[in-house]
Amino acid sequence: MKKLGSALVLLALAACGGGNDGNSEPAPGVVATIATPHAGPFGAKVTPDGARLFVPLFGTYGAEGPGSTVAVIDTATNAVIAEIPVGQRPEDVDFTEDGTYAYVTCSDSATVVAIHVPSLAVVATIPVGMAYDPNTWSGTFPYGIAIRGGKAYVFCAASGDGDDEHVKILDVNPASPAFNTKIGGIVLSGVYTRGAFRSGSSELVVPRGQAGNVWNATPQLAFFDTAGDTVAFTLPVEQAPGGFHGMEDVAVTPNGRYAYAPFFNFDSGAAEVFVFDLEARTFRDVVTLDNGDISTHGVGMRPDGLLVGVTSWNAGRASFLFTPTNTVVYEFETGKNPNEIAFSPDGRRAYVTNQNGGSVTVIALPDSPDLVTWLVQDAIARGHASSAAADDLRPRLRPLYDEAQRKARLDEIAERIRYWASIGELQIGKPKNLGAQGAGLNGFAVPPEGVIAR
Repeated sequence: MKKLGSALVLLALAACGGGNDGNSEPAPGVVATIATPHAGPFGAKVTPDGARLFVPLFGTYGAEGPGSTVAVIDTATNAVIAEIPVGQRPEDVDFTEDGTYAYVTCSDSATVVAIHVPSLAVVATIPVGMAYDPNTWSGTFPYGIAIRGGKAYVFCAASGDGDDEHVKILDVNPASPAFNTKIGGIVLSGVYTRGAFRSGSSELVVPRGQAGNVWNATPQLAFFDTAGDTVAFTLPVEQAPGGFHGMEDVAVTPNGRYAYAPFFNFDSGAAEVFVFDLEARTFRDVVTLDNGDISTHGVGMRPDGLLVGVTSWNAGRASFLFTPTNTVVYEFETGKNPNEIAFSPDGRRAYVTNQNGGSVTVIALPDSPDLVTWLVQDAIARGHASSAAADDLRPRLRPLYDEAQRKARLDEIAERIRYWASIGELQIGKPKNLGAQGAGLNGFAVPPEGVIAR
């Protein structure tokens, strides 16, 4: 398959002279492959200061067996600088908001391990349920974790543990007398994977499978109110007919409006990422990756909200969606069976864990002004923008490089790009593949200020 990312970037660089801010960053693409000290790199998260990448090493179901460590990578050198012993089959990791502590879910052990980040020392092991029983294949299986406001929410892929409290709540506030203990939970049956908070809201959004403990139940997006730690809403997700399907991950835009969830299909379906309007509590759009892989796995949101990274498990690829148009703009080969994708705080690096490749792929990406400039100029150069769209967008590119105005200018041009694309006068990235689910759902009812309706 042709590497869309490489072809697109070369044309865009020629069009804009390599960017306007004088940075010497490499063109988008794979810049490093980091071998992990043990097998099964699973989750990934960069510390809030951007200095380190934590990667739980799940292990294998083969000769090496279960993993029990977390690799710590120096993001400046791409070197593994530590390996921290935790519980059996570690899967996911998140940090307290100040970056002082990391919390790692350990699936088979049914524990969450707390790590003091400055010293890389384990400071607590917190039980959250029933450890894996190999005789019955049952256990609590803590999978994803999300931390905010002094609480950690642990999402469990539980099976046969006799308990429907499948979201566990931990106290991770060092000033609390209950620090590093389980303080509660949310009772709602099903299998939970990785969740994400909505900014400006007390809501937490998590994919839910096997609702009612029915193995082939329609997947849902569950909304939890963290103010009272209650179930707020469940949204059934339409899926491809037949077979077994699920959502392994979800990412939310920085404004808290939209969620992106890849569909992991075992035996039928398409390479799809579903887009949800979290305010309207409804399905909004579907992005088809068209890479021949029905098992789309991990997803990550770049901090600026302009790119969503998605991993394709069987294809060994990472795709990047441009959120104003919900289209694929970059695609790169990774290692074998990419699981999760994480971004650096500045958004210029993406890290992909290759679960059965024993490695982490490092991908360079343009900063926000360069990204938008390259994509818009590329569309104009290819004849993929109407004269009205081109005339509206061109003068809005240069102000993106004014740091004082950057956020407002990016928001403004993103809105205009979304409008022009929605009425068919701008195409960025791969052509939109609108099936019955996505047709007509990505439009603007009212054009942005200063744009005359056409």
